Amino acid sequence: MPTPDDFIMELPATVRKRAARLRGLVFDLAPHAAERVTWDAISFYDPDRGGPIKGSICQIVHRKGELRLDFPLGEFLVDPDGVLSGEAGRKGKRFVEIGPTEPSDRVLKALIRSSISAPAKPKRLPEK
Repeated sequence: MPTPDDFIMELPATVRKRAARLRGLVFDLAPHAAERVTWDAISFYDPDRGGPIKGSICQIVHRKGELRLDFPLGEFLVDPDGVLSGEAGRKGKRFVEIGPTEPSDRVLKALIRSSISAPAKPKRLPEK
């Protein structure tokens, strides 16, 4: 199993620095977070709340050439800037695409803080 350092080093050069920056932002805000490579992503979670699912904070994901910051519990996040998107078939998960300059660190930090303070994943997500 690759380490988070391996994961970042294996990314295309065009997104490697952005991924390392994201990792730094997460640890700046959640120095207590644990990380591991799961589901072909770096998963950050609060081990006091659970593992990568129940205690999820966020994930650094590289799909189809795009870098994303995924929030498995995104349904519970405050998104005042309206940057979060969802995936069909993934009810609670939300993500933000990470471009060379957007979104700003301010926006990303707000999302990460919201995720850190979100409740642990319930057994079932609420019906809409």
